Amino acid sequence: MIWSLIVQGILVPGLDDANQSWPFLRLTEYGKRCVEEDRILPHDPDGYLWEFEKAVPGLDSTIREYLTESLQCYIHGLNRAAAVMLGGASEQSVLLLIESYAASINDPVAKHRFETEVEKAQSIFRKYELFEKGFGTIKAQMPDHSPRMLTVYYEEFST
Repeated sequence: MIWSLIVQGILVPGLDDANQSWPFLRLTEYGKRCVEEDRILPHDPDGYLWEFEKAVPGLDSTIREYLTESLQCYIHGLNRAAAVMLGGASEQSVLLLIESYAASINDPVAKHRFETEVEKAQSIFRKYELFEKGFGTIKAQMPDHSPRMLTVYYEEFST
């Protein structure tokens, strides 16, 4: 556990700059910032997942798997791999959103047309565009902030 915190840049050996050896350990500036945060940080994967699942009840198992792997990559300094795994989680959440929207379409012809277009779409971006286009018909029935939040969510997690 101590080596993991050292590798993550939270702890360094030594009491201070004049005494940089064992058996002492101290927090780095980044480590101090982590301690000062009033939330679970990704450096505690179990706590982070617990908080995430509390915020997202009924979390999809595929999203959970991607998020778990992303956290493991992150704490081992594999930041690009962590980003790829987050992208997988994000893509799955968009697919679930699209699936939910398709299930809400009452007209069987319109539903089949939408599902066929989504199935033919080659990229998650294109699938989301199709969702956004179809979703425009029910935006007016929703609270003002809901459609904006969907757009912010997609833009935040797709970049």
